[in-house]
Amino acid sequence: MEQETTAGRRAGLGGGWALLLTILALVGALIAASPEPAGATARVPKGAVRKLDRSPCPPKYAVRVAHPATPEEISAAKHGDFNIAGVDVHIARKMDWTYDPIGSETFRARLHDLRWLDTLFYAYRENHDVSALRRAKRIVVDWVENNPLKNPTTDRTWFDKVAGDRGPYIAYATRAAECEGLLKNQRLARKLMGSVLQHVRFLADPRHYSPTNRGLFMDLGLIFSGRQMKFLPGATKARNRGQRRFVSNVNSNVIPGEGMWLEHSTTYQFLAVNAIDRFLEIDKKSRPGLEGLLQTMEDTAAWMTEPDLNWLQAGDSYQDKADRFAQKISRDQRGMRVLSQSGIAFVKTAKSYLALLSNYHSAVHRHSDDLSFDLYESKHRVVADTGIPDKDFGTPYLFAISTAAHSVVQVDGMDFPRDDAHAYGSGLLASGEGSGWYGLLATNPLVSAQGVSHNRLLLYKPGSALIVADRLRSDQGHSYRSYFHYGPDFGLNMTPDKVQLFAGSDRVSVFNDSTDPTLQRQVVRGQSDPLQGFIYTDFRTRDPRWTESTTAEGDNVDNVTTISVNPNKEIHASAVGPLEDTTSFAISEDGEVKKTLTVTRQEGQLIIQETDAPAVP
Repeated sequence: MEQETTAGRRAGLGGGWALLLTILALVGALIAASPEPAGATARVPKGAVRKLDRSPCPPKYAVRVAHPATPEEISAAKHGDFNIAGVDVHIARKMDWTYDPIGSETFRARLHDLRWLDTLFYAYRENHDVSALRRAKRIVVDWVENNPLKNPTTDRTWFDKVAGDRGPYIAYATRAAECEGLLKNQRLARKLMGSVLQHVRFLADPRHYSPTNRGLFMDLGLIFSGRQMKFLPGATKARNRGQRRFVSNVNSNVIPGEGMWLEHSTTYQFLAVNAIDRFLEIDKKSRPGLEGLLQTMEDTAAWMTEPDLNWLQAGDSYQDKADRFAQKISRDQRGMRVLSQSGIAFVKTAKSYLALLSNYHSAVHRHSDDLSFDLYESKHRVVADTGIPDKDFGTPYLFAISTAAHSVVQVDGMDFPRDDAHAYGSGLLASGEGSGWYGLLATNPLVSAQGVSHNRLLLYKPGSALIVADRLRSDQGHSYRSYFHYGPDFGLNMTPDKVQLFAGSDRVSVFNDSTDPTLQRQVVRGQSDPLQGFIYTDFRTRDPRWTESTTAEGDNVDNVTTISVNPNKEIHASAVGPLEDTTSFAISEDGEVKKTLTVTRQEGQLIIQETDAPAVP
């Protein structure tokens, strides 16, 4: 009897446990089916914490860029004060990660790439300042908990390049914090490793990849993060993918033997060079092809360095100081360098510089600058491109990328296209030198849709003059508007026969000649509506400068502009007849014809010869 009662109680107890287990299973299923919490990260195996604890200390500082910091910068950072994209920002304990005081895409990207934590990590690495590391860890944890992939706080939070830069900082913070005993909470350690794994998976996903300069930074982030935490599932495989993808991306964006990154901007030439250099530093493999390509790209970057050691301000570029490697190489570069397939050409001496832009490879960072040019003489940027104010879609940005912001010829007031469909590669046709002159000939295929053929011939004698000869041909009448954007150093006087630029005792004379006798000239400086006469030298920093425009009407028009930079005599070139495959110019010195300059095109070569002008009877 007692045995039966006991058995009966056991049976009842078993039924209760079964009911309890059923309820728990239902609750678990509901939890599993519910959305991830706001700060959700990837799940990592339980053994990951143990592997993290066994990882060698201190960890290598595997990030894309590392800079030294001053004691003042370190002190400010330890109090949560940072300069991010030119803005002083206090990173609070519970940061509002939607914060954007200037309404800028650039600011949002810089806030979320966490590169500014480098100051704190520098203090820890160099001074073993654990309090600086503790501050960095606190910021990283706050970011991870409040910036889920499924619900980004801003449009830049999980942007491809931003995630590529950020991932290695989170990985390093996690490794370093573990080494210093700052991750005793295993749940927190798993959360941070989950964030690293989430970044690795995001960066490895082909759906997120951008085969542009941004892809290089994604791959570097993948490689750095994968190496820092190679014990995470799939990290090694993803790292290997990043290595293969990086090399493929470089090869698809650079023409062998020319070394120009085909994204239309000086900025990305230098960024790509630095990314490749960093890749080779960490790759530890023999890659002679990539190493040779890097040398060529460094040489090309140096050609994009003007005598003032600042960048050629082409495309999406500020007027930044060139990297030291480029400054060093640039000192020995002389003569002419033509990248015929890339679509850019240079002439350089110690004090003189000319660059011609004739390239359109894709819509990436594209400006309507076809056949634009930059001229530097005797410590002045005589003709200079506009640069870019920022990357925020608005009136200043739209102006900076437009035809009117570049030293080009515009037909009937229409902008040159900037989409992928109209890309033509290079417009360079021929080049040559002779009698101290350098010649470059290029075409703008974009105006053919308007029924116009436009070839531009540049003839340049450093220290003397630049001749800009535009040959425009059409079966019907058009309005041809030429822009010349002068450097901000110069004041300007306009007389009936020329434009006079002056900066201190330096003088530059500009003569505008045309087969249209009604040629109209106009000059503006610092005009707000519509925008004209500005150069953007830094982020949202603009300087007023003089811009000249000439307007010619007709079907077939030849315009010849002479920019005389000779301090001792004024040079003025006039075309002797139409601009054709063989063209002659009468060269006047101080108003008297002294020379005849003849240029003959033979396929891709220009034959240039200067002779004494016939004596006047």
